[in-house]
Amino acid sequence: MINYTIGTSSEYADLLDFGNYVFKIDFKELLPKLYDGREDLAPYHFIAKENDRIKAMVGCFPLTLQTGDQLLKGMGIGTVSVHPYSRGQGHMKQLMKNAMSFIETEQADFAILSGQRQRYEYFGFTPTGSLIHLVVDKVNLKHKGITHSTTDTLKSFDTLSQDDLQQISNWHHAKPLHSIRPLKDFVAICKSWEAKPYALYNDGILKGYMILAGSNILDFYIEDTSLLGSFLSLILNKLDLDGVNLSIGLHDQENLKYLMSFAENYRMATATQLKIVNYQNFIQAFLELKASYEPLEKGKLILEIKDQVILSIEVSDTIQVSPTTHTPDISLSHLEATHFICDPVSFIPQELRSFSHIIHSWFPLPFSYCHTDNV
Repeated sequence: MINYTIGTSSEYADLLDFGNYVFKIDFKELLPKLYDGREDLAPYHFIAKENDRIKAMVGCFPLTLQTGDQLLKGMGIGTVSVHPYSRGQGHMKQLMKNAMSFIETEQADFAILSGQRQRYEYFGFTPTGSLIHLVVDKVNLKHKGITHSTTDTLKSFDTLSQDDLQQISNWHHAKPLHSIRPLKDFVAICKSWEAKPYALYNDGILKGYMILAGSNILDFYIEDTSLLGSFLSLILNKLDLDGVNLSIGLHDQENLKYLMSFAENYRMATATQLKIVNYQNFIQAFLELKASYEPLEKGKLILEIKDQVILSIEVSDTIQVSPTTHTPDISLSHLEATHFICDPVSFIPQELRSFSHIIHSWFPLPFSYCHTDNV
């Protein structure tokens, strides 16, 4: 008899063991923010049990994004696992359905996950959002005349004073788009995905931070953009790297402009697999973010997401997204709507050509998601 339920704190060690067994990795090392003494997160695991033994598991963890004054409630799907002897029995489908019901009950604005596209599109997730991936190597810096100073230093987060850690947390939470990382969990979050976070100093004064997983810079903040190149030089030198990869959201215009002036190459890619749950809140938040760094065309568009909601999107001196009963200008399925408003490359249907000026101005929304915060 299969029992579909949620995990309890007393089962936390069993949840960790099951994930380790199925994936053949150490989740305590890979994701300390979830699996290093976080018994409080056990109830965010949906599990299938048979004869009191775990046969399948889906994690659905809370996360929050902030854009300006807007807080977006999110959920991250992860640790999706089925015992080898229990596959093909529908456990993953049932647990995903249970997780989707939980997301609705919690009134989340969005959810994210990583995985095979077609498998998760059945549950409303699809790859979208926009990230610019850049490659910077020693040759790029050399020919730009960029090098680090002898007074530039780095320190592991493990060695930081509480004041310096607080400052780094403040910088993170001052970004135009950021996740909420509680201070008590900040280091564990930054060390997830086998990453090593470093504080960066110039003349002994804290100037920023970088989080690296191998040669990938997952997240960073530099108080003065003009110091970014010298700190990249420092990282390459001290960590004995030939080059680094950076992923930056479209909203981060200052850093993008600086890096694109000498990066070896750069390309645009989707950010993650996204499920928009509350289109009104999501569009409102990311249109306001886009308006903070570039002017938006004034206008109005009525968008229907079939079987969900019809929204009036209006940009004037303010941005207003609200439900309406008016006839829609365009009617799209959930997945079509997600791609329409978030994809880095979009296609305007013939019937919307008269709206092309506002569509090109408003979309894609600058949705991106830092890998550090993935689950």
